[in-house]
Amino acid sequence: MNRADGRRQTADGRRQTADGRRQTADGRRQTAGQNFQHEKSSHCRPGLGRTESGLGQFFRLLLVAGLWLTLCGFGVGDQTPTEKARGLSFMDTDPIKGFIGGSLIIRKAKSERTLDTYYVYWGNNADQEIAELGRFYKTGGDIQRTLSSGITIPQGATRLIVKTGKNDYIMDDGINIPLVDLSEKSYPVHTARGLDVRQLVIDMGQVSGSVTIERSEDESDITRYYLYWADSPENPVSNIMYAPMEMLKPGENITFIFQAKIPLPSYATHLLVLTANDTGMMKNGISISLREPVPTQLPREIMFQDLYSESGIIGGDIGIFPPREPHNIRHYHIYLGIDANTRVTQNTFVASVPVNSSYFIHPTALPAGTTHLLVYPANRGGESSMHASVPLVDITPEVANSIQLGPFINC
Repeated sequence: MNRADGRRQTADGRRQTADGRRQTADGRRQTAGQNFQHEKSSHCRPGLGRTESGLGQFFRLLLVAGLWLTLCGFGVGDQTPTEKARGLSFMDTDPIKGFIGGSLIIRKAKSERTLDTYYVYWGNNADQEIAELGRFYKTGGDIQRTLSSGITIPQGATRLIVKTGKNDYIMDDGINIPLVDLSEKSYPVHTARGLDVRQLVIDMGQVSGSVTIERSEDESDITRYYLYWADSPENPVSNIMYAPMEMLKPGENITFIFQAKIPLPSYATHLLVLTANDTGMMKNGISISLREPVPTQLPREIMFQDLYSESGIIGGDIGIFPPREPHNIRHYHIYLGIDANTRVTQNTFVASVPVNSSYFIHPTALPAGTTHLLVYPANRGGESSMHASVPLVDITPEVANSIQLGPFINC
């Protein structure tokens, strides 16, 4: 019995030892759980425990910086132009001291893709803006405006500044020129030497060709040349072009080319060239009349051969031989006539042929009753009232001959 009791006591001891070990393990688990709860609360409670990661801080700073750049006008919304105007010109014509008025010209930027407006400011000697003088929307070409007299010059204004802008985004720098009050300076006294219009063509109210300004022998008081349509030898009406000295090559004359035929202004009787400087424009320049006396000489001979066999259609070469010493003849106007003296009532004009040249008349339908070609000498002054004529023969396949007749003169 004692031996059995001893065995039971030994087993009980072993069970107590196992229970102690389980209690010790439970204690460790409780301690680990407390540590986990403490660590979890440190992450979740603001201001305690660990801070956010470095990557999170980087994205937070990037977001703040982007917002700041947007608010300050940088970044995607920025539309500040990158192209400046290529030139600025102003000539004061107001004789009263402290006031201006006159011609303002802005030479367009080389590319206007990034801009829509030119802003003109009063500026001081430090090229700083004092006030806005005006704003002008782009036109695709140079901007020319006449400022009314009586505009007060702000105190401290010594320059004019032009900047480009778009949607009220204005570039930081522009170009500037001195502001010259007419009352304090003098006009140029030297004129251009001449005006060459030999390559100018005025025909049927349309202008084409070119004119050449022969520059002054003394340009000491000249900074630019102006070419005008004028209604008299002295009175400019509409500016055609201007040429600043800085754009010209030394000793080279100025040639202006009409890129396409344009209507001759109804008032224009002269071309007028004036010289100018920062003070203003000279009062008297050089001019040439556009209304030369109309020609009075008739062609010596007219030759025409119809090359089209279709009935009622003519076409072919026409040769008009001018007088041996033509005077003021620049071209010939060709019309269809019902006889040697009378034009047809509709579709009468055929062509304008430069003097001393041949011309091919393209296939032309003949109105009923057409019997002649009428030829009128013409020049910049207009068309002569006198004409020559040649009979028309509508060629058929069986008939092919050249008509060579002297002019039938009609006054």
